[in-house]
Amino acid sequence: SLNETLGAPLINSFDSSISHENTNFTEETLYSRQQNEKAKQRAASLGSTQNIDDAKTVIKDVLGMDASLAVKTDFRKASLLQLAALSEQKKSYEEAQKYLSEYLQRYSDDALIPVVLLRQGDLFRKMGAYDLERQKYYDVIKAAPKVSLDGGKFDLNYVKLVAFIARSQIADSFYEEASKLPQYEARGKYANAAEMYNRLAADDEANKRVITLKYIRSLYKQ
Repeated sequence: SLNETLGAPLINSFDSSISHENTNFTEETLYSRQQNEKAKQRAASLGSTQNIDDAKTVIKDVLGMDASLAVKTDFRKASLLQLAALSEQKKSYEEAQKYLSEYLQRYSDDALIPVVLLRQGDLFRKMGAYDLERQKYYDVIKAAPKVSLDGGKFDLNYVKLVAFIARSQIADSFYEEASKLPQYEARGKYANAAEMYNRLAADDEANKRVITLKYIRSLYKQ
């Protein structure tokens, strides 16, 4: 935080002896409020960008402003997600994975980690990498209970829902992969899908009609 404020690497390790307790870095001045508002207004245009170049122009503008660390951190997160989305739109799936991987590396304790993992899994399906896709969904199931609950948007319902989506995606992944295999190879995948759909149907989050139809379809294909 101090380095960000100074714009220079004053403290290079957590055990630094440099004292900074006597200085207030959190007081918001009129200038800082104006800069934050200006940055937020420019940042709002990121979501409407149609290509990588336009997005990078907005990103350069916002990060070049004298906004607070908190504003820039939130914007960096949004930037990585938008760059991934724009890369996905042009079918540059590996590039999209790169941006999502950077998000995971930079913000490993962020509440959106399960969502980022879900997006990675969806990209792997589009790449035809079903095993990697399902591994990402299992990662979601492990990550969801670690989300810090704040009583707002990221509450227990959020955790339960993202975990359920991951489990249902695993079942869908088995079914889709089976549909692209020879019949003798597909049978086991259909069986896995059927077993998972059968379990999912008992969950409160499930659309029981849809899940039951998928279960019956998987049994039939098997």
